[in-house]
Amino acid sequence: MTITSSPEGYVHKGSRPLTSVDDWRRFAPPKREVHWKDGRSAKESARAWMAAAPRMQPDIERTIAACPDVGPLLRWRAEPEARVPIDTFRGEQPNIDVLLVADDERGPVVVVIEAKADETFGDQLADRYRSAKAARASNPRSKALDRIEALLDRFRVDLGQPRVPQLRYQLFTAVAAALAEAERRSSDRALFVVHEFVTSLTRSDRRERNAADLGRFLSIALHSDTYVGDGEVAGPFHIQGLSLYVGKARTLA
Repeated sequence: MTITSSPEGYVHKGSRPLTSVDDWRRFAPPKREVHWKDGRSAKESARAWMAAAPRMQPDIERTIAACPDVGPLLRWRAEPEARVPIDTFRGEQPNIDVLLVADDERGPVVVVIEAKADETFGDQLADRYRSAKAARASNPRSKALDRIEALLDRFRVDLGQPRVPQLRYQLFTAVAAALAEAERRSSDRALFVVHEFVTSLTRSDRRERNAADLGRFLSIALHSDTYVGDGEVAGPFHIQGLSLYVGKARTLA
């Protein structure tokens, strides 16, 4: 898709439009205040989106445009720090850095955006599984283990398979959130996009680690050896009747 003009859209938190970085921090702060600082993904994401307003953040817009299953967008709305349920288990559901819902002529398109400076994609699956087992042992009502097992089943992988224990848990939950939100909105198209920020405060070796982790997830969980470069989209991956795409955007901050 070639971008000819920016579609109508806005950034919001609930019913409140966000028009500045201060708005973003006040109404959609990161889970921990310590994460709000220069060179970290929460603050850099806010800066990038608010600098582009009222247009869509341009690197995200270009990445969505690279998806062959998405036509010219008519409108969009983006919510930072969006809580997206992925199952019915008790406990904390995934917190999505930016949830973008757009419309083209076919209907709604759901885009889950994971912002990264050079932070990791969370714990490795094996570590999270051990923590969940320990939580179950101390509290039989804990559902953390059920959530992990449901994710493994959804992606048809098993901890006994080679390299599966080293996959990053956050990639599973973020992609599951894209699929769950698409289903809730009666959309058959879901995109998961990693939005990488390159600054003087980030390290290339850590960004390369993240690229390798994303590649392993594509290879093992989605059974694809496709490499996703900046501004590129891989897919479709057909999961539970939905077409999933995985993309990457890069912003030089």
